[in-house]
Amino acid sequence: MYRIDTLLKLKEKLFHTNDLALLWGITNKNTLYTTIKRYVQKGILIPIHKGFYSTIPIDQVDPFKLAIGYLHRFAYISCETILIRKGIIFQKENYLTLISSVSKKFSVVNHSYLVRRLKDTYLYNDRGIDIINGVMMAGVERAVADLLYFNPEFYFDNEKKIDWKKVKQIQKEVSKKEDGLHKAQLLRLLIEILDNSIAKNIYFKGGSAAAMLGFLDRFSVDLDFDLRPKADKKVIDKNLIKIFRKLDLKISQKSNKSLFYLLKYSAKPGSRNTIKLSLIDTALKSNLYSSFYLTEIDRFAFCQTSDTMFANKLVAVTDRYKKHKMIAGRDIYDIHHFFLSGFYYNKEVIKERTGKRPTDYFKDLIKFIDTKITDKIINEDLSFLLAYEKFKLIKKVLKRETLMFLKDEVKRLK
Repeated sequence: MYRIDTLLKLKEKLFHTNDLALLWGITNKNTLYTTIKRYVQKGILIPIHKGFYSTIPIDQVDPFKLAIGYLHRFAYISCETILIRKGIIFQKENYLTLISSVSKKFSVVNHSYLVRRLKDTYLYNDRGIDIINGVMMAGVERAVADLLYFNPEFYFDNEKKIDWKKVKQIQKEVSKKEDGLHKAQLLRLLIEILDNSIAKNIYFKGGSAAAMLGFLDRFSVDLDFDLRPKADKKVIDKNLIKIFRKLDLKISQKSNKSLFYLLKYSAKPGSRNTIKLSLIDTALKSNLYSSFYLTEIDRFAFCQTSDTMFANKLVAVTDRYKKHKMIAGRDIYDIHHFFLSGFYYNKEVIKERTGKRPTDYFKDLIKFIDTKITDKIINEDLSFLLAYEKFKLIKKVLKRETLMFLKDEVKRLK
């Protein structure tokens, strides 16, 4: 019965076979397929196509979510669908239009879809794309830029509604192929990891997890996980090696003591070409985890909760310096963003990691930021993680406002 409750408590209504295996903690394929078959017969799971199910009648499913689930890969709504609904082009909507890494037409229930293939280097740059009601949707200017990519001569019936300056800015940002290529490699690796049996023994965390869950709004370049207690590291390592080979990722560095890898992918000389993958088995007792739906890749994953991520970020600033004599400007940005967004932090994490009450640790952190954080540190680390306009605005106030947030928190806790 708990398996039914697990599904029905989630706001998501669409599931793939691997999602069900992860959420139910089933590793035996026969048990998994038998369970799914039984729930299909009872009408709890409604088949859409092979390996894809709904917990509500299919005609009640959001047609956009239906399309993303059917594709089961990075995809977003764009082009004609966006522009027709915004009154910019007046043609009849014959298809719901998407952008992805494949080109195809398909129908589900009474909905017809047209998917256009965009090069990876452009596809994975999310400038002008927002997540709305759990679906990645292009804004007007991104939809215009996408449509012009496929048809430079396309005629727009109502050009007055288009901000052409924004279109050009998006075209310029999206043309930064290095960022798009890195994100493509990062997401492919993450998809393979989450589709593997090791997914049940890992917890997604760090900057990439926070960004994909909407907790952060910056680019992230690494993949970090906590390991479930007693997870078999040899089995995980063996499975990861197979994944690296499949994706043609070369191991340039590998730790003998932990599951830490530096992975190289093919890129132009002088361009970013490395992914850091870390899976640590020293997770805190106070860390909290939950299952989350990752919209960008249409998959579920066990992840650190937002309050656990925030607390670990608060400590990472000083911890990184103590262990490696390094300071990362992104840590300050993340703390600022978590405070600004109104997130709570897990006090027990701070106590366990520092041995101090949050009030006392914050006083130390204020002193550290005030004396150690310079404009140079902020510029070097954040300039390639944020869009230029955002970076230009935040660098002027980042240190001052972060100190303000921390000082206010000390007062609040007294």
